[in-house]
Amino acid sequence: TPPFLPCGLDGVVTVIGLAACGAPVCTGDGGDQNGCTDCPCGNNAPPGTPGGCLNSVGDTAELLRSGSSSLTSSNLRFELTGAPPIATAVLVSGSAVAPANPANPCFGLQSGITSTELDGLRCVVQNILRHGVRAADSNGEIGPNTNGWGSPDGFFNFAAFTVGEFRAFQVFHRDDEASGCSTGQNTSQAETVLFLP
Repeated sequence: TPPFLPCGLDGVVTVIGLAACGAPVCTGDGGDQNGCTDCPCGNNAPPGTPGGCLNSVGDTAELLRSGSSSLTSSNLRFELTGAPPIATAVLVSGSAVAPANPANPCFGLQSGITSTELDGLRCVVQNILRHGVRAADSNGEIGPNTNGWGSPDGFFNFAAFTVGEFRAFQVFHRDDEASGCSTGQNTSQAETVLFLP
């Protein structure tokens, strides 16, 4: 059994390893995992926050998933809230959740890793795919009133995925370089998907 958590159709609860299907992973609230989820420069979100680390507007970018992961229905959708206004953002996916190195003491906790290039946590690793750039509106949102990623706005070719394939999705967004960790880039938490027929 892999150390990450697959999620299939919404409403179907599957317990594999640490949590039930649909729980966000790699959150920026510091977690309760022996310090494995601390944000890079003291910018932890309040405990229980489901999004990423705090950004320059004092908010946390949260990736929201809806629809199903059925390759037949092709109605999976992602939206983002809590980004800085007008910030550009890119949705990426990977085949594992960091840390993926078994030598890391946080391996299997889906807690993410820090990077000198980010004000947030790097959650998705291995076989990275990019699924398009979007700009946040004046409320720091992508999707509710603008094009999100996925149905009906498009963001990837469903034919690129196979039944039983696991992907973890995360958003990287621009941020004010003069604040936070001064990298100019922050992240959301990760949402996990197991593609079904």
